[in-house]
Amino acid sequence: MNKLLSLVKPALLVLLIAGLIYAWEYVHPFSDKRSDNIGLTSIPSIQLDPNHFEFGDLFCGERVRHRFMIKNLGPGELAFNKITTSCACEVARLTLYDKTSTGTSLSDLSRLPHLRPNDTATLDVELDTSVILPDANSRVVAREVYIYTNDPQNSPAILHLTASMVSPFVFEPTSIDLGHIRKGSLEAARCSFLSAALSTVVLLRPSVQTSSRFVISILGPSLQEKSENAHLQHVIQIALASDVGIGPFSDTIYFDTNSERVPRAALRIAGVVDSRVEFQGNVSSRPEFLDFGVLGKENHSTSLLVHNTDVSRPYFLRSVSVTTRPADVPVTTQIIERVSGVDYTVCLKLGELDSNTRYFDGILSLHSEDDELPEKSVPFRGWVDR
Repeated sequence: MNKLLSLVKPALLVLLIAGLIYAWEYVHPFSDKRSDNIGLTSIPSIQLDPNHFEFGDLFCGERVRHRFMIKNLGPGELAFNKITTSCACEVARLTLYDKTSTGTSLSDLSRLPHLRPNDTATLDVELDTSVILPDANSRVVAREVYIYTNDPQNSPAILHLTASMVSPFVFEPTSIDLGHIRKGSLEAARCSFLSAALSTVVLLRPSVQTSSRFVISILGPSLQEKSENAHLQHVIQIALASDVGIGPFSDTIYFDTNSERVPRAALRIAGVVDSRVEFQGNVSSRPEFLDFGVLGKENHSTSLLVHNTDVSRPYFLRSVSVTTRPADVPVTTQIIERVSGVDYTVCLKLGELDSNTRYFDGILSLHSEDDELPEKSVPFRGWVDR
């Protein structure tokens, strides 16, 4: 009996171990492990070489570029989704096998081939410092490039670009604000360009990239002074062309220079073009621009005083007309003659405005018997607060 038991015990032990193994495999199937391993073998891994680049000292206005390598170190294929930049001063160009993408095409890279395991793509990044706003508190410029892919661990992958800005020249003032100017007038401002001792930079001409809305004159030193003096000062006269549209404007004026490192200099200019007008001769209007301001639903009115300071030559205001935008803005007018040939008051009254109207403007036209000034226009505008 003891001998039988000694034979049965090992058999029971083997059956127990086999049962435990079966139970383990039932709870944690081998097929699941296999599927996990198969999933891991299809995951890509992006690597940027380098992921940070320091350009060092750059002249303001200089363009520089660097090539980055994009490697796929994972076992799966790397798919590019899109590439974005943190600033308009950056231009990226992706080369993947025989395909190249840049500009707006970087916003959708789904049609590009995938980067195979252990293969490399290139990304060329150009930094244009002429469009970087200067920071009075720091010379350091930091920008980024974001690369979106199907790498689940590193998307977006980020390239970091840094540089220290050094100015080889100075604009005084650093930017021009023309303020409020009248449409049709030739408004001008002056700015000095001083080449610092760090590098002798000479303005040659306005760049072809400059908008035609500006009339520019460079009053610079002579050719002899350019060759002998490292501290050169140009006087730049900038005028706004008479055909510029009404409203605020902000632009950049570019100048070609004699420097290979800084082939162009950039000067910012801004202002507001009003449709304000002045009456010719001795006839004036107060105010020159009618502003209803912010209105509620109730009716509103405003008035214009037309005055002739030369009593020896009467100015007879006979009628007025109004055009509005939108066209259905209800406006009624009335002329009050205070002193014939001298003073008139023109009243404008708004009726009930359409519920969709948020802003309106228009022109009040004054019609007279004056041969030199048969018609004159005064603009008006207003906003509706509902």
